[in-house]
Amino acid sequence: MATARPDEMARCAPGIAESLETQARLGFAVNYGDACYGEYGVGLCSRIRHGTRSLILNCSISPTRTRPKELLASIGPRLVELVQRCELATDYI
Repeated sequence: MATARPDEMARCAPGIAESLETQARLGFAVNYGDACYGEYGVGLCSRIRHGTRSLILNCSISPTRTRPKELLASIGPRLVELVQRCELATDYI
């Protein structure tokens, strides 16, 4: 993306850095609308395999329906719990 769309990469770079920090600290990444205008997002990489790839699960929500702090306090942890249950149910296939 950096070479194909440098303007977009420059716009998203601070959000990417923040998402990576949140991923390391809390186990999920957040997006406050910088990658997809008008949508918040929470996501994480599971241990479930699909061929040679890991399954990534995410959700998005309109900023009119939640506040940024809810992404960290409620939505992210609930997604982590959902992914953990999926991992247990599939034995990390």
